[in-house]
Amino acid sequence: MKKRFTILTVFIVLCAVAMGGTAFAGNKISKIVAFGDSLSDNGWEDGYGFGVWTNGDVWLEYLADEMGVQLEDRALGGAKTSGHNSGSTLYGLDWQVNMYVIQTGVGADLSDTLFVIWAGGNDFLSIQPTDDPAVVIGNGINNIKGSIDNLLSIGAKNILVMNLPDLGAAPLNNWHPALAAGATALSNTFNNYLQMMLCSYVNYLPDHHFYMVDTFELIDYIVVNPAKFDFTNVSLSGGGSLGNPNNIPAGYAFWDAIHPTTAAHQIIAAAACAQVNPQNLSKEMKGLIQKLNKLQPRQPLEDACELCSSTAP
Repeated sequence: MKKRFTILTVFIVLCAVAMGGTAFAGNKISKIVAFGDSLSDNGWEDGYGFGVWTNGDVWLEYLADEMGVQLEDRALGGAKTSGHNSGSTLYGLDWQVNMYVIQTGVGADLSDTLFVIWAGGNDFLSIQPTDDPAVVIGNGINNIKGSIDNLLSIGAKNILVMNLPDLGAAPLNNWHPALAAGATALSNTFNNYLQMMLCSYVNYLPDHHFYMVDTFELIDYIVVNPAKFDFTNVSLSGGGSLGNPNNIPAGYAFWDAIHPTTAAHQIIAAAACAQVNPQNLSKEMKGLIQKLNKLQPRQPLEDACELCSSTAP
């Protein structure tokens, strides 16, 4: 059952080798607070969203249901890592997090809260021909880092970050080889720097819990293995729109040119469940995680972090 609740620099990093497991054993989570864009926006019923860009529940709702926790979903469709694709300087990831920090203040016990960040796609979807992709990537990484630092400043202990899906695999780009290759390269480069940035936190804040879901690898795996997840079409848009969200052909992985269907959202939730490792998962969710075993979805972020140093592009 769905749960909805009203009251979710120059870049130089070092990343480190594993420092121990970070599952929630002994670390009770009772609430998810999420920030991001239309990949996470679950509508305005909880007082925060702009709409629902899929034909059912979004991945956060599946995740909250599986964990049996409250969901405060502050994600807003159209959000960039800073600003909005409408041109507004409001509503971006940094704005969402800053509003939460102001409202929460210092001193609240956030040890039982899982914070979720998924943003960056609209930074590229709104890119202009005169924009330098390296600058867009660097700014996006720094904006996410700034939002993480903002949450840490008020006592956040548990943070899950989703990397970018392969934008080249989406119907918006997959029809044209050059477009697909360019979008894939942008997504992959962004994700490499995102992981390095997260690894710096793993190194310097070993008493915190950091998680990352590799949605790039996940979406590509679905595209290559559609029958494994009962999809019959992984390349075309299902024709979804805010005015007609549910009239989607059965078996489609993409709701529109960029957003996943609710069936694909559930698989994303399975990967998130594998990372945070809650107890008492449903049989259906365990089955989805089993189907993802080749991707090693339970691998702790620490295991993906190698001792290195890098600078933003």
